[in-house]
Amino acid sequence: EIRTVGTVMVDETRVVKVTSKFSGYIERLNVNFVGQAVRRGQSLAEVFSPDLLAAEQELLVAARLSQTGGGNSLPGVPATNIDLVSSARQRLRLWDVSDAEINQVVRTGRPIRTVALRTPNSGIVTDKKVVQGQAIQAGEELYTITDLSSVWLDAQVRDGDAGAIAPGTTAVIQLA
Repeated sequence: EIRTVGTVMVDETRVVKVTSKFSGYIERLNVNFVGQAVRRGQSLAEVFSPDLLAAEQELLVAARLSQTGGGNSLPGVPATNIDLVSSARQRLRLWDVSDAEINQVVRTGRPIRTVALRTPNSGIVTDKKVVQGQAIQAGEELYTITDLSSVWLDAQVRDGDAGAIAPGTTAVIQLA
């Protein structure tokens, strides 16, 4: 039997940093404190972005052109080489706008003022670097979400006892 002390740590493979792929302004925080539990796909914040608004308006123009037949070809370019609607949709997808939000823009004929910034996994908010009204830049770290369903134990084992431990060795852990 080996008795030692250790530290419970976050499993580093279960940590996700949430960043925005576009610049904008935080209009509303839906997750506003460290320690809050979140589910995959949950809206963390509502972001207003002039760039996204312009891309949504381009999608609407492309959709109108395709309905009238004017958007399917350009002089000298075969119709199969250009599809403005799918290009506009892809541009929004690359900014992590959901298909549901894109379809809503096309269905209603109006751009959505704010876009939801969603969490890529379930877990606990372990860091929050954003407040309501804040301007954000593309790539800026906004949240850290950690799945705590599995954690690591960093045990301090003496050199003489290290040979008795191997991967898969059973341990009994007591927490204060």
